[in-house]
Amino acid sequence: MSIENPRAGWVPLLVREGDDLPDGNRELIKRGGRAVTLEALGSSLDAILDEVVDTTSGSSEAIALSSVVMSRMAAFLQTPRTRAELADAFHLQHAQADAWLQRAVEQGLVRRLSDPSRFEWIRATNDAQASLFE
Repeated sequence: MSIENPRAGWVPLLVREGDDLPDGNRELIKRGGRAVTLEALGSSLDAILDEVVDTTSGSSEAIALSSVVMSRMAAFLQTPRTRAELADAFHLQHAQADAWLQRAVEQGLVRRLSDPSRFEWIRATNDAQASLFE
């Protein structure tokens, strides 16, 4: 069992909870992992992520949240989309969508297209790990 993530808080740690669990799952939950049932996972990953957002504070959680959002944006923006489409899909206010898109553009992850104004994820050609998220 790896306990590095609960100690360091790199990413929100979701741990399956339910009957017939390995001892490692129970230990991870004791050490700060967020217990998630298969039913909850099946019904809404968005609701689980929203709960993680509501309960996080501090820089390591902000970095973890940023990586979650950016990975979901990467999948969504494989097809060029408008700001309104992103806001609707992620249940954001337009100002929030603007902030995430601006951050992604500044980081060189997204490019802005015109006529009409849309945003597209830039594929990392030199990144061997990029295919894991496509």
